[in-house]
Amino acid sequence: ARSAREYDGVLIDFEGLGLDSFSAASVQTSFNKFLTTLKENLEGKALSVAVPPLNSSFLGYDHKFIGELSDFVVLMAYAYEDPAYPTPTAPFDRIDEAVRLETSLVSPKKIMLGIPAYGTIYRIDGDVVAVQARPAAKDSHTIVPFNDSTVHIHKHIFIPEQLCTNAEWETQDGTAYVAFMEDSASLQARLLMTKRYGIKG
Repeated sequence: ARSAREYDGVLIDFEGLGLDSFSAASVQTSFNKFLTTLKENLEGKALSVAVPPLNSSFLGYDHKFIGELSDFVVLMAYAYEDPAYPTPTAPFDRIDEAVRLETSLVSPKKIMLGIPAYGTIYRIDGDVVAVQARPAAKDSHTIVPFNDSTVHIHKHIFIPEQLCTNAEWETQDGTAYVAFMEDSASLQARLLMTKRYGIKG
């Protein structure tokens, strides 16, 4: 088909592989076979593969093999939230570690750093409950009112060691929230990181 001739390549994003450490090795083998077969059938078109960082819980990715086989590796260096305690989505120290680990196995020129386009909101109500707020979630119950009539911000700081912005506030009904957000400052830090490690971008 004409449309099949017009694409430049594919990006494979199979998430959540290898959370069970007992089956991680067989999952890696199966995923490697799939990628090899796909690459052979792409007939010269680009193969990109999205992978979670090596400092995550997902062990079903053979980073070295994927780095050798694929044209580009998208490192999804985010989703480090702790459901039990307010933590950033993408703390700088964890991302820095993730990039260092990835460049030890994959050519830096093949690595593209994935950054989150969302933040994390925690509702503090006895137990801490993590709630992810993503853009354009129009009908989502996770959207929290955030305007002058309902919210009083009592703390809003930039956390240097985590390179993210933190805000804490309470709604009129007394519910407390903590939010971690990515902004222009944290984006600039990630861009500088790509230059420092010599990764693709």
